[in-house]
Amino acid sequence: MPSNFAAVTVGRGKYLRPTSVRERPTAGMGLSIEIIGLRDAARIPENLRWAYEQMLVRLEVALQEMARSVVPGGPDGTLGRQVHARRLYHSRIVIGTVGSEFARALNRGFTSTPKKARALRFEQDGQVIFTKRVRVAGRHFFEKWLAGAPPIVEAIYDRSFYDIKDLMHG
Repeated sequence: MPSNFAAVTVGRGKYLRPTSVRERPTAGMGLSIEIIGLRDAARIPENLRWAYEQMLVRLEVALQEMARSVVPGGPDGTLGRQVHARRLYHSRIVIGTVGSEFARALNRGFTSTPKKARALRFEQDGQVIFTKRVRVAGRHFFEKWLAGAPPIVEAIYDRSFYDIKDLMHG
């Protein structure tokens, strides 16, 4: 089954294409989003290259923090610690859960069944309950990643290239 995936293209300026979202699988990641469209940055003049590199570093950090903040358990939980940012080539950033097939199931919801016993046992409202299966509702945190990524990318892009004159002479 392919992993959930979305691509967010960066920018509004002369060198980069406008923001868009699409689905696409990523090998080795349970859930991931990819920031693409940065390859057009090869046309950025050499004296602006350092600003572009700083923008990529800020993007990785900000997107990773956003993704960790919306996963169940928060940034310090097991799933939060599995969210990582990786830069692919000079033109792509991938943010996703690494090594967690459970992330995909938790995002969409799943049915839990006993592995070694005849029934699941748990307490609810002070009563002990035995059942053969339990439906766990999806948390839909991946959709929050998709909604949260474009504003972060826009803000960091604008902050990085706000005053082009300062960048060219700095």
